Amino acid sequence: MKNLLFVVLFIPFFTLAQLNNVKGVLTDPFEKANNLYNLGFYEEAIKYFEEGLIIDPSNQKGLEQMATSNMKIGKYQKAYSYYEILFKLTAVQNPEVVKSFAESSLCVGDLETASYWFNQAIMLDDSNEVLKNKLDGINNYSLFYADSSRVTIQPVSFNTDDSEFAFRPFNQGFAITSSQKNDLLIHRNYLKQIEAYTDIYTYEGIGHEFDTTRQLLKLDKYQKSNDGPLSQSYSLIAVSRNTETKAKSVKNTLSIYFYKEGEEGELVLDSEFPYNSNLYSNTHPSINPMSDSLFFASDMPGGSGGFDVYLSTYSNYEWSKPINLGSKINTFGQELFPITDQNILYFTSNGHPGIGGLDNYKVDLFQEEMEVLNLGVPLNSGFDDMSMYIEHDHGYFASNRTGGKGLDDIYEFSIAPLPPKSTINLTVKDKLNKEAVKGAVVTFKNFPETQVFTTLEDGIISYTVSPNQFIVSIEKESYEKFSFPLILNDKDIIDKTVLLNPIIKMDIVAPDSIMFSLGEYELKDKAKEELLLIVESMHKYPTLHLSIAAHTDSRGRLTYNQLLSNKRAEATSSYLISQGIDSARITSVGYGETKLLNNCTNGVRCTEAEHAANRRIEFVLKEDTIVEEVIEN
Repeated sequence: MKNLLFVVLFIPFFTLAQLNNVKGVLTDPFEKANNLYNLGFYEEAIKYFEEGLIIDPSNQKGLEQMATSNMKIGKYQKAYSYYEILFKLTAVQNPEVVKSFAESSLCVGDLETASYWFNQAIMLDDSNEVLKNKLDGINNYSLFYADSSRVTIQPVSFNTDDSEFAFRPFNQGFAITSSQKNDLLIHRNYLKQIEAYTDIYTYEGIGHEFDTTRQLLKLDKYQKSNDGPLSQSYSLIAVSRNTETKAKSVKNTLSIYFYKEGEEGELVLDSEFPYNSNLYSNTHPSINPMSDSLFFASDMPGGSGGFDVYLSTYSNYEWSKPINLGSKINTFGQELFPITDQNILYFTSNGHPGIGGLDNYKVDLFQEEMEVLNLGVPLNSGFDDMSMYIEHDHGYFASNRTGGKGLDDIYEFSIAPLPPKSTINLTVKDKLNKEAVKGAVVTFKNFPETQVFTTLEDGIISYTVSPNQFIVSIEKESYEKFSFPLILNDKDIIDKTVLLNPIIKMDIVAPDSIMFSLGEYELKDKAKEELLLIVESMHKYPTLHLSIAAHTDSRGRLTYNQLLSNKRAEATSSYLISQGIDSARITSVGYGETKLLNNCTNGVRCTEAEHAANRRIEFVLKEDTIVEEVIEN
């Protein structure tokens, strides 16, 4: 389709004699090719570039123009091959050539090469948002396949060897725009400027029940024109045609005209869109069902780049000044073929993240934060896909992808409804204090897909997904990791609470040398610092209970050791109570030398280190059965 758009929108009319002059006068194939290239005759130029590159396969200018010619007519695989040769021969610095190589790489699915050269192109042209959009699309390429299993497509039976595009409802049937014409002298779309024009053809009936005989739609006034596409709302019919002007302008522009049906079925000119011009094009009209809004594409001054999507509204018997739909929709590239279905605007673009070439997109015009979405595979491909028409879950689009009958073919598509969704509302809490756990990482795994959430202040995440089986894992620093299986059935709404087990050091042994001086039972400052960690845990978890056990070694009298350990246990308990811990949550006992850890009893010779092991304070925090739990509410 790119070739046809180039011709219809940008190229002045040449004559067959001019083409023959170029082909006949010059003898050097590169000279012939270069002249044809400069005139926009890319297919003819390619023939002579091929001859020249056989003689001089390293001719850099020839390789560049050969690759670019193939890009212009949508032959991306060939363009990619010639750009590869060129870029191996020389360090290309021309931003447009670098961008074209990146784009052709994207079209053929070489994402690694495309990513590299889009990055290089951005370095050469940092202000070009289209390049950044393309790179963003590559980085999120898998999203283009997210709904591919729901979409089925098939070529329609009325495709021909030429170009068919822009399927639109018309009367009791439908209309298409086509390049087919019986008297073509030159058969190729990219030479439309010489002999051929686009026309509108109609069919009676719709869907699979239609009359296979196409009828040329007759338009009065100015018959020699590129006609189509059209848009109909009741009796009002908007048609894109070449601008009617007597001036010999070097630019062949398009304009929008309004027609009504005549008595014999022909379309009679009613009026023209008041903002038509012979200086720029207005094309691809789409009237809403109420006949009061006109969406269209235009390259009028003040736009974002090439063609942008505009809106004009009808009120008090006049069309308003067109409004550009803004940078969320319009890019430095081309935005074409706008059409609406309820609140959704569908359009074609080569400036948003895409699969390559022209792609189809949609955006909800009533959404506060508008987000343009690529319609993905198979509605888009590495070729040119465009001119979407859709009603709910069924529609048509055009593409020049391989396997078609003509240069551009129309495809019918259906979108299967989304499967019923299920929802899991998961709350993550601390097992001990039952408080919400913020920042827990919750992972739903269904190989090979993984979805990750992080809990907020309330500890809750909500996940709506198609019915499936998952392994759910929950991780949070200072908590034990927990996993459990989850089965979601159709339309389930499940509320679950997960109680995570905090990681607390429940058994602590402190040498008495840290806690007390020799023969003393007053806590050292260092001991108080250590005890504050226990205080923190007990404040955080009110259900914890603490047991304190003080021990001595066997040296000294038995009664002295027992008394000393009692006093040390009491001193420790008193300090914790002074820090706000309820005395009912603390049990303290002195064991003296009755629970030695080794054989260093009275009369046994032991080292100082062995005696030191017996002099200790033991702390044990207790809680009834601390385990992770899943509670189904």
